[in-house]
Amino acid sequence: MAFNDVLLDLMPSTLHIDPYTGVGTDGYGEPTFTTSASENYRCRVVTAQVQITDLFGENNVSNTQIWIKSSATFSLFDKATIGGSTLGPLLRVEHLTDEDGHHHSKLFYG
Repeated sequence: MAFNDVLLDLMPSTLHIDPYTGVGTDGYGEPTFTTSASENYRCRVVTAQVQITDLFGENNVSNTQIWIKSSATFSLFDKATIGGSTLGPLLRVEHLTDEDGHHHSKLFYG
């Protein structure tokens, strides 16, 4: 079995990210996103309650953890969806490395 076949078995889901562009001008202050810079990442979704320290240094509980093989950066405000369901909020990002450098990222969602 080829490595890519193994990777697809280990990462069967797709994380879709629409980058945050700002706040709408309609007076309601709703966030706006761009679809022209959207990215899709193969991922593994783990649904479990895990106590973490979030990006603001506060104790919080993550209900969903996403493993992706990417060195991309993510914003707290980006819109993340898996299978049409919107995730959120992004609580923490961990970048995991090995002897070859950046290996995976782990995203913690509330």
